[in-house]
Amino acid sequence: MVEWLRVFQRTSKEVYRQANPILGSERAGEIMGRGAGGDMTRQIDVLAEEIVIKSLEKEGVPCILVSEECGTKVIGKNPRDYVVLDGIDGTTNAVRGISFVSTSMAHASGPRLRDVDVGLVTDLSRGTTFSAEKEKGAYEGSSPLRPSSVTNLAEGLIGVELPVKLKRRDIQPCITRLIPLIANIRKFRHLGSIALELCYVASGRLDAYVDIREIIRATDFAAAYLIVREAGAFMATPDGGEVDMELKATARTSFLAAANQTIFSEILRLLQTGREG
Repeated sequence: MVEWLRVFQRTSKEVYRQANPILGSERAGEIMGRGAGGDMTRQIDVLAEEIVIKSLEKEGVPCILVSEECGTKVIGKNPRDYVVLDGIDGTTNAVRGISFVSTSMAHASGPRLRDVDVGLVTDLSRGTTFSAEKEKGAYEGSSPLRPSSVTNLAEGLIGVELPVKLKRRDIQPCITRLIPLIANIRKFRHLGSIALELCYVASGRLDAYVDIREIIRATDFAAAYLIVREAGAFMATPDGGEVDMELKATARTSFLAAANQTIFSEILRLLQTGREG
């Protein structure tokens, strides 16, 4: 049996070793084309993906790789396992030298998000890792993760994705829905790496994270999805449904994550108020 977490740990160390020194450099930002997920691919994206592919081939683990850059790639013979990769989550930060960048890797036993059973997110600025295995808890390094105990939004620090990358006609409805939430929280942040921000919810640094743009890919958050759930935090769609999707670079969704049931329910209520308004 493949020890996927160990494979990811070894792989992420190599990504960190090669990617960290070029964060913020001209080399990192060189445009290489457009990835399967639709975004412009930079040199640092290509570098991270190539490291992961070579590592998986060297480890001898057959898998179906789902990546933001290459789309879907079969590695080895007769693969049944899925590996979901975002080599660089926070490319703009990486290019600009902003120290909030991560690599995200997840294993899934089937073709949907709900099949994810191992996840690892590596902070490429600091070299620290967040990880989870299904029904085994979530960790930062070797320390168990514990979400925040804040239950009052007026005291909350919430990650909120603003409606960038949307068509003009879609921006105003998204902002309108967010207004009641923003009006009721103490402070919000938009940090630029979805996987890492979700790990901050799992670790108690953020009290919640909200993205209702309907543009988030499985590659962005598959690993963090498991880390949040294994830490004991809550995740759902903005309508309160289960977060699930096909493991494809082109599939899109929205979700919110919250440290506890109280703050989770209040965010759902405020998003509904914004929709009705």
